[in-house]
Amino acid sequence: MTRPKERWPIIRGVKRKHGVSWMVDLGLIDGKRPRFFYPLKREAEAKAELERVRRANEGKGIYSLSAAQRVDAEQALALLGPHHKTLVEAAQFLLPSFNQKKLTPR
Repeated sequence: MTRPKERWPIIRGVKRKHGVSWMVDLGLIDGKRPRFFYPLKREAEAKAELERVRRANEGKGIYSLSAAQRVDAEQALALLGPHHKTLVEAAQFLLPSFNQKKLTPR
């Protein structure tokens, strides 16, 4: 019989000198492993549920972006919003100019 897959994120008890702390492990995100420690299991479960809701609302892709990339995207969207354009449309508009620069001799 196979072991049931653990629900994301993982919650584990960690033995400490003063007793047990509860760790919420989000796994690898942007090359780092965010972990949060709480004195009570219910606090760890609340944090885990918060991250589950966040991932459901924002999608898994949000975890592949660094904090700086998310800020950059938010700023770009704010600039493009009044023109009703998306980041993809802006990139598609800009890419031909990069390709042209590669072809132009200096």
